[in-house]
Amino acid sequence: IIVATIRPDEKEISMFSIPRDTRVTIEGHGKDKINHAMAYGGIPLITDSVELLLGIQIDHAVKVNFDGFINVIDALGGVNIDVPEKMYKPLEAIDLLPGYQTLYGEDALAFVRWRGDGTGDYGRIARQQQFIAALTEKVKNMSIGQALDVLDAVMDSIETDMSVREMTSYATNLIGLNSEKVHTYSFVGGSVYINGVNYVEPDMAAIQEIVEKMQHGEPKAEPDAENSEAGE
Repeated sequence: IIVATIRPDEKEISMFSIPRDTRVTIEGHGKDKINHAMAYGGIPLITDSVELLLGIQIDHAVKVNFDGFINVIDALGGVNIDVPEKMYKPLEAIDLLPGYQTLYGEDALAFVRWRGDGTGDYGRIARQQQFIAALTEKVKNMSIGQALDVLDAVMDSIETDMSVREMTSYATNLIGLNSEKVHTYSFVGGSVYINGVNYVEPDMAAIQEIVEKMQHGEPKAEPDAENSEAGE
């Protein structure tokens, strides 16, 4: 689950990943893991749950399935990724060697799904953010032909409340976006066990600080007083 804020005037995107085991209030179901909201009520209920957790309004939602992810990455011609270690889990079709390489659809999906390094969802979120940065660089440099292929793959692979016109408008406003303008934030919380079930309990004070940065950008650094005087 990724919450994204798009600021087209600054050509910036902020992204905040929410672990699937995060304990939240799900309307009609009490406290539960946030990913259960999708099973209980689909996109509308998981959207409501995210809004309640973060205290924000979600304007649009997009759901991408595994096949759709594979098709979009293949349409892009793969994404260049530095795989940090051997990733092997045959039951989930994951078999990657370490090193800098181009990952196509199925291998790219294996990379973002990998959780075999002992870091659980937090490690997977970090890899997803690494992948998004690499994907941004790939999209920035793609040709018109690739863009049309990707558009076809996207339209066949997603479920969303956005129209084609709205999606095209977002894409047009963000032409030229580079990875330095994509800000990613890690979830802040701790592991808790309740009735034998493991949850991630959010640190709401820290999360609200992240939401503020996402909505308004990173605070500008104050000029150093001594250097300012020296410059005068």
